[in-house]
Amino acid sequence: MTDDRLDLSPLDPSRDEVRWRWLGATIRNRAAAELARRAGRAGVLSTVGHWAWPAAAAAALVAVLSGGALALVHPPATTEHVVQAFDLEEPVSAWLEQGRAPTTDDLVLALERGN
Repeated sequence: MTDDRLDLSPLDPSRDEVRWRWLGATIRNRAAAELARRAGRAGVLSTVGHWAWPAAAAAALVAVLSGGALALVHPPATTEHVVQAFDLEEPVSAWLEQGRAPTTDDLVLALERGN
């Protein structure tokens, strides 16, 4: 191994200014088509927007599969458990347990009990 330094003087742009300008112009001319293509390309927000729909579809699929897995592991609670958890009073608890819609009389009774 020697201590000789590498001679980089041929790369000095001030040695041959005409050649240096010609080299720069040649590089710019050759790169013009690629630079124009890249300039017309969409930005970051457009790219993210392009992927928003597939990402939303994937998220919905994961949610459905997760819900199905949870339903298999933990069966859904019956209305009886819901009524007990919320501590609902009559006649609301009766509607839920019987699985029917309230009648007008039931609504009037519920409002009278609330007062």
